[in-house]
Amino acid sequence: MAFCSDQEIPLVDKEMRHYKSGLEYALQGSFKKAKIEFEKALSTEVYFTSSDTDLEVVDAVLKGKIDDQDAIQIFIGNDYLLKIKMKNHYVTIQNQ
Repeated sequence: MAFCSDQEIPLVDKEMRHYKSGLEYALQGSFKKAKIEFEKALSTEVYFTSSDTDLEVVDAVLKGKIDDQDAIQIFIGNDYLLKIKMKNHYVTIQNQ
């Protein structure tokens, strides 16, 4: 299987890849790595609200304003919502 370079990936897919990576890191409690991925997601030309919101949560954890475990619970919910959105998007495309 060949992997695409960043230049070959459409912006929305690239942003989503970074968002998903950030979410995975956050779920593991690796908040510094999550922050980097959320920032990469926001650096594309496509604005993705979830990246911005999740970056705020990560920043709050790193500043000690939110407990790590509470933040992980937030990210568990966000991961669930993302899976629902992706499933609904796939079903919509299939029905067109």
